[in-house]
Amino acid sequence: MVRNYKRKRIEPAPSENNYANAIQAVAGGMGLRKAAAVYGVKHNTLFYRIKTTESKVAAEERGETVANRLEYSSIYSTSQVFTTTEEELLVKSGWMTKELFMKVLLHIKLHTNCSPGSPILIIMDNHETYCSLEAILYAKENGMVLLTFPPHTSHRLQPLDVTVYSPFKSRYAVALNDWIISNPGKAATIRDLAMIVNVAYQSTFTIKNIIEWFRKTGIWPLNKLIFSDNDYDCAFVTDQSEVTELQTEKRTPPDNIENQTPNIRLATMSNETPSTSKGMLLDTPTNSPSVNCIAPPHVTPEDIRPLPKAPIRKQSVLKRKTIRSRLLTESPEKNKIEEETVNRERKKKLVEERKLRKDLLLLNKRLNRERKKKLVEERKLRKDLLLLNKRLKAKTDYEGSSEESEIEMVYAESDGSLSFCEESTSEDDTSSGTEFLIGDYVS
Repeated sequence: MVRNYKRKRIEPAPSENNYANAIQAVAGGMGLRKAAAVYGVKHNTLFYRIKTTESKVAAEERGETVANRLEYSSIYSTSQVFTTTEEELLVKSGWMTKELFMKVLLHIKLHTNCSPGSPILIIMDNHETYCSLEAILYAKENGMVLLTFPPHTSHRLQPLDVTVYSPFKSRYAVALNDWIISNPGKAATIRDLAMIVNVAYQSTFTIKNIIEWFRKTGIWPLNKLIFSDNDYDCAFVTDQSEVTELQTEKRTPPDNIENQTPNIRLATMSNETPSTSKGMLLDTPTNSPSVNCIAPPHVTPEDIRPLPKAPIRKQSVLKRKTIRSRLLTESPEKNKIEEETVNRERKKKLVEERKLRKDLLLLNKRLNRERKKKLVEERKLRKDLLLLNKRLKAKTDYEGSSEESEIEMVYAESDGSLSFCEESTSEDDTSSGTEFLIGDYVS
């Protein structure tokens, strides 16, 4: 069998009308496979859609709202799984949003009874959903101190990341295995998830573990020396020195190592014999050989294969905003975020106004184009009408002139006959006057 086979033709996906017709055919009594073959749809997809349609119909018969059911999303709205508070924290995309974080703050306020007189500390990331102006104002009014981590440090400073998730996952796996053993032949569903998670949660979120979380991260008791230099080795790859104008110039490649290492003469051996004379010593050349020893360069494994290093970043025109650890509820940061929010809203309005103006200009251009097109069509129509009128007039003139010419010809023929008759009668008269007399008989 050929392994590198490529399909010569890619069939288009069936339309929604085909699926709807197939579902109606199955509801009318046609078999599932036959309906899939007749309408050209996939058997598995048709079965899934029929099942979804049946569940919707059953929900409508029970009086449930179809909007709250699972419909191509990650929302499970059912009282068998979630409580009322948990249902309010569900989101269709599965990600945190600004509106959802406000609900989280309301939930914290309800269960902690915090106030400006008895504040609480909330440590979180620098994500934009947490740093909205509405959340900061609400937290400041209700005694919540919002402190953010420095960028790219949550794996070492976030207590949940450091000491919670790993044991929680392992204990959840144990709890799930125990549940499967206790319920043979039954599959765990979303309705059983809360009970299984509860077992792992109670064994992980204990007072001892919570105290250990804050101790390992150095948050409390405060320990600035909790991290060693080895914890920063991962950042060595992307460390960049400050780029100056002199460093941007191209550097010439270094010469060979042999040219860089100086020649060091360690010893000189010769067969010179010392002179026994007491006079002045003169250095006389000899033919004895001399040996020059050169010290080899010291080469390390790092010289042979250096550590990987990220290339120099290209300086872009739009410089990325640097973020640091911030105390969001303090006045300077709050005022700064408020100013940024106002500027962002103003820019957003300007962009919308520009877009609206652009749309209006395009609409005016389109209307002008259509108006000009109509004018051209009207002019063309008028021109065609004028030509048609001219043709009709010419045709009528031609027909009138032809009728007049026929009438003239008839008159001309009638005049000629009359003149001929008059001439003949005159000749008869003259002839009768000259040749015949009254009383004569002509045989």
